[in-house]
This record gives sequence, C-alpha cells and structure tokens, in this order.
Amino acid sequence: MNKRHQQLNSTLLAALLIFAVSLIATGCNSQNETDHASATTLSTDPLIESPQSASDVLTNEISDLEKQALALESENRLDEAATVREKLHGVISSNTPDNSWQAKTAQELAQAARQKAELDPQKQSLLEQGKQLLTRLPNQISSGNTQLARTTAENIISNYQRVYGIKSLPVAQVLVQVANHEYKSTDTTDDAITHFHRAIETFKKLDLNDHPQLEEAYMGLGALYVRKKKFKPAISNQKAAARIAVNVWGENSINYADQANQLGVMMHASGQTEDALQVLLAAAAIRSKVLGAKDPKVAHSLFNVATVQQDLKQFNEAIQSYSRARASFIANDSPDAIPYINKCNSNLATILMLQNRLAAAEQVLAEMLATAESSNSSPTHIALCKYRYSIALARQGKYDKAQPLMQQAIQAQQQNLGIQHPETIKTMEAYALLLKTTNQTAEAEQVFGVIKQVSFEEEESNDFER
Repeated sequence: MNKRHQQLNSTLLAALLIFAVSLIATGCNSQNETDHASATTLSTDPLIESPQSASDVLTNEISDLEKQALALESENRLDEAATVREKLHGVISSNTPDNSWQAKTAQELAQAARQKAELDPQKQSLLEQGKQLLTRLPNQISSGNTQLARTTAENIISNYQRVYGIKSLPVAQVLVQVANHEYKSTDTTDDAITHFHRAIETFKKLDLNDHPQLEEAYMGLGALYVRKKKFKPAISNQKAAARIAVNVWGENSINYADQANQLGVMMHASGQTEDALQVLLAAAAIRSKVLGAKDPKVAHSLFNVATVQQDLKQFNEAIQSYSRARASFIANDSPDAIPYINKCNSNLATILMLQNRLAAAEQVLAEMLATAESSNSSPTHIALCKYRYSIALARQGKYDKAQPLMQQAIQAQQQNLGIQHPETIKTMEAYALLLKTTNQTAEAEQVFGVIKQVSFEEEESNDFER
C-alpha cells in the first residue's frame, strides 16, 4: 500500500466511521473506533506554501461533504443529509478500487441515511428506543443485572433489525457495540462471544471482509477466547484481525503492530513460543520505527519480546531487550510504568545470576531496591528486594553487607506475612546458611531451630485440617 493510498484510506475511514457512529448512538463508539479516528489526523506545516495535490483536494472534498451531512442531520434535515451522503458515496466510489470496502461501506451508509430520512413514525420510535436502550446497557452490565442486560441487548438488536433489515451495516455495527459493552464483564462473556459472531456473519453477508469494525469484532473474540483458555479459536480470530489490519492500514502501520503484538502474546500463552517471538519482534520493530523508543507501546513490546527470549533461554538477547524496555519505561516517567520497571529489573537479575554475572546482578538489584523504596512499594515487596539483593552480595562474599539486609527482610516478612509463610522461611534458611558460612555457628543453629519448629507446627496444622 503506497503512501498516497494510505492517506486517502485514512481520510475515507474518518468520514465513514463518524457517520457510522451517528447512525447507532451518540457517545457509544468503542475505544478502537476512537483510536482509528485519531490516527487519521493529517498535519501540515503552515510555514510552507505549496500547491494542493489531487489527494489534498479529494481529502478536502470528503471532509466538506461529511461536515455538511453532519450539520444537516443535527438540524433533522434528514432528506438533504441523505442526498449529501449519496454524493459522498459517489466521490468515494470514483476514487477507490472496484469493490473496495470503502466504496461498499459508503454505499451501505448512504442507503441507511436514505432509510433514516424515509422512516415512518413507528420505525422512528423503534430507532429512538434502540438508542435509549444502548445508553442503559453499560450500567446494567456493570451493576451485575445480567438477565436485564441480556433482554436489553436483544431488544436493541431487534429494533435495529426492524428498522434497517437483518442484513445491514447499522445492524452489524450495533452488534459490535453491544458485544463491546458485554466484553467488560465476565458475567456476559458468552453473550459477547455470541454477538461478535453475529456481527462477523453480518459483515460477511454484506461482503465487507476488510472493514475496520470487522477487525474489531475478530480482536474482541480473540481476547474473549483467551479469557476462556481456548487458545486455538483465540489465535484464529486474532490472525483474522491482523489480516484485516494489513489490508486496511498497511503492513507497517501501528494498527497492524497492535494486532500482531496481541497475536504474539496469545501464541506464547498457548505454547507456540518460537512463532510468538517472530511475531512479537515484528510488532516491536514497527512500533519502534513509527512511535520512537520512548513510547509506552514500544516499552511493552520490548518487554514481551524479552519474556519470550528468556523462556527460550536466549539470555543475551533477553538482557538486551529487557534493558531497552526498562529504559523506555523509565523515559515514560509514569507511575504506571513502575511495576514494569521492577519486572524488568527482576528478570534481568534472574538471568544475570544464572550466568554467574554477580556484579552486574548486584547493580540491577540495588537499582530495584532503590526504586521500590522511593515509590512507596509494599513492605513485602521491599523485603523481597532486600532478600534478592543480599543473595547477590553473599554469593560474592560481601557478607557484611548481606547480613543486615537479610535481617531487615526477615523482620518485615514476619510482621507482614507471618513466620510460617514460605517466603519468610526461605529468607530465614538463607540467613542461617550465611551465619554458618561466616562461622556464627550458635546463631545459625538458633535460626535452624526456629525453622524446624515452624515447619513441624505447619505439618501438625495441616494434618489436623485434613
């Protein structure tokens, strides 16, 4: 897909999605639609004057027609608005390949606009009821009123079918809207799956096989099947979403990179580790090139790549990826990035310890502890950081630095987890070994005694419970 076609593609999509949302209900557009619309903004340098290209003229014509139609619709001058929509369809059809999804979508929306202009009072009432019900659905789902939400969802869909017909773009779009709301609650997971499937079937009947909202439906289905631990259909649907992203946005687009990243995560979760790595590397490369190293999406991509590399025991590559991810998360300068900075440091330290690169591990763990203490992390997390840091120090023979850190870790773990907690016992065992190694024999025996007593009491407790 060449640059001019991508620009035109985005312009057409902006116009089509704006009207599609207006046909369903104000304020109900999904997150994906918002992302797509924002991606279509064209920037120009006001200091540079140059003749308008053919694509610039076309962009302006489409935008002007869209504004006209929206203004007429806001004034309830629906017949005039439908005429403008029909003209918009003509412009788009004349400037896109035959049978393109853009031309088909424009045709469907022009027909829907004409239908809306010619609705009888009964169908106007049905449409208004459908819009009102659509605004109520999210609260019904979030409040746990599942049965009422199911009834509302079916009434919404039924109303739109009676107004526009079963095989129509507004019905396909409202099915996606309903499913997006249902997606947000585990109680309505199966309902969302059903409605995404129905949306996909409707798009296919309309021969809109590369529509952005079909991409959205496939992506939603993929995520829902992951929720149900059904990875085979999850991956199949996510691949379909990625295919549409390539066809609509281009193989080097952020939209495709987002779908590829999600696909890689699913493949990794299903055990397809080597294939997952190739997909995640491709997604990370696109994100890095388009967004720059400091973007949060780049950081998350690099973290995903590093995790898979670590699982494949590609340790040197994983160290590089974790280091780049950490730098990107730090550059974000956001509280949301702190947990991922900690994960990067933790996994880096694990790999370095496995490679016996103890000085490097010590440096990473020191940074991890400093981050935990400066970000008001929980006492148990700080204790874990102190334990791991002390192990790196002890393995280098730096016992004088390791011992107080272990003591502090044990004290915090006993206070917050209890003396019988596995993490507390693990730290106490390491502390006892450190004492024994440094010839503090009496102290070591005392700690071993406490561990033995705690373990015995735990076994007695478990026997009693059984």
